[in-house]
Amino acid sequence: MEKRTRQELSKKLQNTGIEEAKRKKDHIIFFICILLAALFWVLIKLSGDYAVNYTLRLRYNNAPKDKTVTTLQDSSLNIGFKANGYNILNLLLTGKLKILDINLSQCQVHHLRDDIYRISSNNIKENVATELGISENSITFSKSDLIFRMETVEKKSITILPKLDLTFKSQHALYAVTTIPKKVYIYGPRNLIDSILKINTTTISLKDLSSNLDVKARLVNPFPHQIRISPKTVVIKLEVEKFTESSLKVPIDVTNTRKPIRTFPSYTTLYFNVFLKDYNKVHVNQFKVVPDTKNINLRKVKKLNLKLIAKPHEISNVRIDPVEVEFLILN
Repeated sequence: MEKRTRQELSKKLQNTGIEEAKRKKDHIIFFICILLAALFWVLIKLSGDYAVNYTLRLRYNNAPKDKTVTTLQDSSLNIGFKANGYNILNLLLTGKLKILDINLSQCQVHHLRDDIYRISSNNIKENVATELGISENSITFSKSDLIFRMETVEKKSITILPKLDLTFKSQHALYAVTTIPKKVYIYGPRNLIDSILKINTTTISLKDLSSNLDVKARLVNPFPHQIRISPKTVVIKLEVEKFTESSLKVPIDVTNTRKPIRTFPSYTTLYFNVFLKDYNKVHVNQFKVVPDTKNINLRKVKKLNLKLIAKPHEISNVRIDPVEVEFLILN
């Protein structure tokens, strides 16, 4: 009896599992049918035509050779058009018409007054229609004319300033930097190019330098849509040399002090770095060390600080030892 009851229970559970699996399968089929229905509905909707309003940002290119576009009175344009859903979806997803390039060499440019010019918005209909894959006749613009300012291009020669981020191997340093060419030309409206005193390069980052190197660098245009730089790239020649520490005993010059004095000691030692190629160019008579007596009552102090007021340009990192000396007033 008990055995038959267990068999009936097992059979019942088995039937329940089969029914549960069948219900899950029915749910999956129903869900797939819903997805297919939604997909077909979307495809049907996308195949239809819709009226759309869209805002374009305008970018003017290829101005006449002696002119440059400086100010945009009309920098955007609202357009209306009809297109099928596929084209509209593609436009929204790619944003390919967020910026519309206007080739002024292919437009009829009309001079209004002073530096103000205009073109008819009809000039860009063909480009917009091509991008959207629609008929020109279906496009309407919010403005019939597009207004902008063009100024006469001026020319100016300008110095290049390399931006360097360099590190060197032990006892090496940058000896000299030169650019080829030394200067470049900038072209643009006078008020802009007069405000530019130099042109920077992009940052040149190099590590562990120990030898000379030539690096091509791009110039940074501070007004990329209004001025032109020629050439756009230059070669930066980095001259790297080895240096050493050297020292010289230099007399302390007291000839120009307010009162005649004598220092103790009468010499000081200068320690400095010098490139090996310049080692023999450095001599004692190129240095001048004096006691600092400015705003000092000589009768109330016992020591004076020393300062270096002349040195050859070939040296760096100068250190004075001793940096202060005792003195005696001679009268």
